[in-house]
Amino acid sequence: IGESGVDIELRAEMVRKLEDRCRVFISSEDVLPPELERYQLRVPPEVIHQVLCFARLYLGESPTMATESAVLGTPAVLVSSWAGEAGNMKELENKYGLMFCFKDTEPAFEKALQLLGQPNLKEKWYKLSRKVWEEKLDVTEWLVKQVEEYGVETDF
Repeated sequence: IGESGVDIELRAEMVRKLEDRCRVFISSEDVLPPELERYQLRVPPEVIHQVLCFARLYLGESPTMATESAVLGTPAVLVSSWAGEAGNMKELENKYGLMFCFKDTEPAFEKALQLLGQPNLKEKWYKLSRKVWEEKLDVTEWLVKQVEEYGVETDF
């Protein structure tokens, strides 16, 4: 309630500046205005993590997609009125340096441009993201061990 995203004029300006440095795709739940339609990402939802993994940068308003990008080794710049307030965002930003959280659009956009100017950006971020993977619990591995050790009881 009371939240709003980046206004459409600023989105268009950001796209114009970004497309000089990279190929731009927009994933949006809203209908895009005609001037941005050509940037619409048209992939099935089940492949979005592949898109995020192979992207050079994520810049957007979705804390979930920013978090997923960061963990997958893609630099994530989040612009949201509550950016950086959740524990996962704080950890990815402050402990691992994988995410940058901004409440205002201009500094977020400047950070995105600065990141795009760095050489070997994806290689650096991939290495940084490996630390997260090494330090966190592999839930699938844990679950398999639980089933193997304790079995599974069913009533069906």
